Amino acid sequence: MRKQELPVKVSSSTGRTPWGGLSWALDVVRGLYDWVLSLAHRRYAAAILFLIAFAESSFFPVPPDVLLIALSLGAPGRALGFAAICTAGSVAGGALGYALGLYFYEQGEFDLSLRHYRRAAEIDPKFPEAYFGIGLLFYTLGDDD
Repeated sequence: MRKQELPVKVSSSTGRTPWGGLSWALDVVRGLYDWVLSLAHRRYAAAILFLIAFAESSFFPVPPDVLLIALSLGAPGRALGFAAICTAGSVAGGALGYALGLYFYEQGEFDLSLRHYRRAAEIDPKFPEAYFGIGLLFYTLGDDD
């Protein structure tokens, strides 16, 4: 597989990328992207898709769409099944985010709790428990805004 260059504009005045010295971060993300794309040829690609969707809802920087597209193009008849697997992994990851928010709330770790509640709400905007957790957290902290 030939590596494509990322579209990064170099400033003509400084000769640097907009991210300054963070070009190493682009290399890391590009490596992860290539690795995820290579997983499409594996025997257990559907299970890997679930795991990547689950992990992306919490911490993994490469969205599962990269693998989902590759799998769907490789087996168009199974595309809806792959999409269902991806959705299930993402929702399960969002539920874990909510559970972590609740756990950290009960432990008094309000910053971590808020981060996980917000991530759960971001993954599934129609998940009322995440918004309840955010509201309860603000109520506990005395923030009426």
